[in-house]
Amino acid sequence: MAKQSARIGGEADPSEKGLTVSKPTFVFNPCDRPKLASSKLLFKQEKIRQKVSASFRAANADLSAVFMTRFAIKGSMIGANSIVPRSMDVSNNGMVFIGPTIQEFYMMKIFDCSHNNLTTLPEDFASLQSLEKLDASHNRLLSLPLAVSALHNLKIILLSNNELTIVSKELCSMQELRILDIQNNRIRNLPIEFGSLLQLHDFRALGNPFESPNLAVFASGQNAMNYSRALHRSLQTGIAALAEFNLSVIPLEV
Repeated sequence: MAKQSARIGGEADPSEKGLTVSKPTFVFNPCDRPKLASSKLLFKQEKIRQKVSASFRAANADLSAVFMTRFAIKGSMIGANSIVPRSMDVSNNGMVFIGPTIQEFYMMKIFDCSHNNLTTLPEDFASLQSLEKLDASHNRLLSLPLAVSALHNLKIILLSNNELTIVSKELCSMQELRILDIQNNRIRNLPIEFGSLLQLHDFRALGNPFESPNLAVFASGQNAMNYSRALHRSLQTGIAALAEFNLSVIPLEV
């Protein structure tokens, strides 16, 4: 028996006539690219907003690794049922900018912006007068703003693995500072005022190309602190008692 031809609406199947039936294809319109990019951005912003809102229901706001390249969080994003965080973690975001809205979180005690691509911190940090710990390690910081030295409650500053070239005299006015980590930067000298940080008990400075007086003095943080304090005392007494440090050259500061 001859095979019955498949009929659709009374017409023969095109394959019976030897015609090639092509499958429908999706043609991408370049004009749609901005729409797709905008949708992705909106989705990303909504995801960040949701995590911000969820994080701020606890005292510790964890916003790490959410690909938030710019810090522009506003108090209005927190939500009515949330609380102002006492600590905030925005590490591992590839962040390049911290905006002025940081000052809205003036009650923070701990701020972690480590492992990002920051080259500077904003002067708006001066509003964070409750801050006790700042972790800005593993960034690309070239310098610290004077605003940081105005944070008189700051006890811990972690700045390792950046591109810092100096420790400012203003930083040495922070009498509550207990821990300072400046390892693996480009610092060549410490200011003579560094010896006035009498509360500092944990100083880490390895991995810097110190020039004055010599690298051996900074082989350990404790030795560097003792040297700086002895040098600072010499300004007050007029006597430079530096025999214990086995200096290879007379320090420039004397």
